[in-house]
Amino acid sequence: MHALNDPPAQITIPGPRLVVPVMGALRLDPHPNLLTAEAVAVAFLYGGSIRLATASPPLAQACEAPIA
Repeated sequence: MHALNDPPAQITIPGPRLVVPVMGALRLDPHPNLLTAEAVAVAFLYGGSIRLATASPPLAQACEAPIA
């Protein structure tokens, strides 16, 4: 939570050439919506985590799924 109150001076947003292949590698049934898939892909690429503010079974499932 500290990082939210003290963000870095520069934030890098990964491009689609990096994120889209990881999004496509998610093996979930049903497949998550694009925002969920993007969040999981970016967290995976950067070794980050996702904090859920409300219950979201599809996002919770996606966070625990293996990347093919």
